[in-house]
Amino acid sequence: MKKRKTMTAMANEYLRHRRKLGYQLDITGKMLLNFARWADRIGHRGPLTVDLAVRWARLPKNASPTYWAHPGAPSRVTCTARLTPKATHRMLSGR
Repeated sequence: MKKRKTMTAMANEYLRHRRKLGYQLDITGKMLLNFARWADRIGHRGPLTVDLAVRWARLPKNASPTYWAHPGAPSRVTCTARLTPKATHRMLSGR
């Protein structure tokens, strides 16, 4: 039986492909890898879901409103918003 790739491995492949096309993806790439590592750490298997992306975007659970006002917080939400079904399909299918 073929071993399923980790989300981190798939994200790295996706980023490598996009960078070959000329995209820098510095901050977005780091955020995508953070998301992928988190998904692997919690044991997520299967396709990406909106629920999974929103759970990650809302971390940490005990954050105060001040945390969400921090300039770094919107990048997590932006990265999550980029995980559209079309982009997810490309990432997971290797296209």
